[in-house]
Amino acid sequence: MMLDRRSLLIGGLASATFSTASARDWEGAFDTASARMDGLQDVETPLLSATTLHATRIASETYAGWAAEGGWPAYPFTQRLSLGAQGNDVSWLRQRLAVTGDLATQYGAGTVVDSFVDAAIRRFQARHGLTVDGVAGAATFEALNRPAADRARSLTANIPRLQAALVDDRRQVTVNVPSAQIEMVEDGAVVL
Repeated sequence: MMLDRRSLLIGGLASATFSTASARDWEGAFDTASARMDGLQDVETPLLSATTLHATRIASETYAGWAAEGGWPAYPFTQRLSLGAQGNDVSWLRQRLAVTGDLATQYGAGTVVDSFVDAAIRRFQARHGLTVDGVAGAATFEALNRPAADRARSLTANIPRLQAALVDDRRQVTVNVPSAQIEMVEDGAVVL
């Protein structure tokens, strides 16, 4: 096949037009933010801080609101769900992750675990101290099925504990056993 100058120019223009597609054109088809997991790991703010106390209060109120609205239905764990999995289990998982904001509501329907659901599973796992692997297994389903009222009570019970821990925050060492992390804070700044 012989390419003439005109075909080459038309092909080049089409290619140039395609290559100038903005990032917004791709966001609907691909989860471009999944690698960032925004807001999950802030090493500048101490674990025990006024920020944590404030976030715990907001979370407590949010979960109490969800509980007042009826919460979410429990769903039995039948199989591990990971990238590419299909079926009604995935449909429930999408809806459940959308309720708590781990999955954007426009991606709350469907029966396949795609990159959006994978990223949402990872966000949920990180927020709940689970192994972050993008696989909705038994432990993830157990956390997903925990009633909103239980979470609200747990968060509310932790508010006085956080307040007591913040009495003297000039120098502190915090050990988070489940995540195997240690943090040393001096004058409100993380130093280790």
